[in-house]
Amino acid sequence: MIYPDAKSSRRNSDRSIVAPIFFYIVFILAGISISIWGCSAKKQKQDPVPVIYSSDLFHPFGDMDDQIDIAALYGIPDIDIKAVILDHGRTQERRPGKIPIRQLKFITNRKVRSEIGLGFKLKSIDDKGLDQDEKYQQGVRFILDTLQKSNRNVVIISVGSLRDIAAAYNQSPELFSKKVDKLLIFAGEASKKGFVETNVRMDRHAFAAVMNSDLPVYWIPCFDGGLWKNNGRASYWQTSYGHLLKNVSNQLIKYFIYADKRDPSMDPIKFLSEPINEKDKASLFRKPRNLWSCSIFYIASGKTVIINDSGFEIVPLSRAKDDDLIFDFTPVWVRTLPSGEVYYCEKGSGHRVMQFRIRNKNQYQQIMTMVTADLLQKTCND
Repeated sequence: MIYPDAKSSRRNSDRSIVAPIFFYIVFILAGISISIWGCSAKKQKQDPVPVIYSSDLFHPFGDMDDQIDIAALYGIPDIDIKAVILDHGRTQERRPGKIPIRQLKFITNRKVRSEIGLGFKLKSIDDKGLDQDEKYQQGVRFILDTLQKSNRNVVIISVGSLRDIAAAYNQSPELFSKKVDKLLIFAGEASKKGFVETNVRMDRHAFAAVMNSDLPVYWIPCFDGGLWKNNGRASYWQTSYGHLLKNVSNQLIKYFIYADKRDPSMDPIKFLSEPINEKDKASLFRKPRNLWSCSIFYIASGKTVIINDSGFEIVPLSRAKDDDLIFDFTPVWVRTLPSGEVYYCEKGSGHRVMQFRIRNKNQYQQIMTMVTADLLQKTCND
């Protein structure tokens, strides 16, 4: 027989056991939820940045900096290359940029889509390129399709003319305003009036259309003060293949030797599998190299280059201290004419763009070479 007081005592005892178990379960579930949320947030933070890359990449090349640039781009793990838009569609038919892309696929086992662009210059700043032949429309269409389908904002990098980017923007300016995170433009002259740099000259209307667009433009002039000049607001620097390639894989060395030979009859994949010709390697390593782009690509992923005791370090922009920066970007207001000439305006007038600026002129060339060499080493190791 259980007396009422005993029943009460047992119920209280049961409650004293159940309560801790209940709170323990709640605590475990809460911990699991926090863990899942944390993993999800960490994954989201680490997702690579979608990038559309537009380049006047040819084989045989016009300037082999394009072969270097795209190989270096493959070395950035925080970037997801959605497509390479191959500039100058008509020229691509004779000198296909798809060849070095095929070689990089073989070397890195990364498949990156490529599409040829418009075949002719834009006729005006607001030209949509729709009157050009169907075979030259794929680049513009893929830019628009990538922006439309992306679940996060996209970075666009241009190291050639801006033809396909400008035409795509003219077709859908609202989509660009909504989906473009940054637009990195490697083109133009920072200061010398009357001098029109090559990437601008290739399509002046396209350059003017993008510079006057009010998009988040990061303008990296190729020269400052005229041809082969850099007074501090351009990205141009000089190095040599020997400095760039001393620690890269043998296959990547063969990739550059193949390009250097400029022989379209040679099989591009078979060549990568053959032994290195030491004479060809020595000849390539002795050659000087002009560069403009590679080491700045980190900006696409929200990171930058800082100087430290060992040379350099790649850090998030939020962690970079001004005194350690090798370069940065500052706002300027500009007006760009259909001729491709850029005029600076008073603050608040014209179009605001972020302009490249060298912070440490004494070490700029050395550090930029080191960063590019590191990227090429990361592209593929034997």
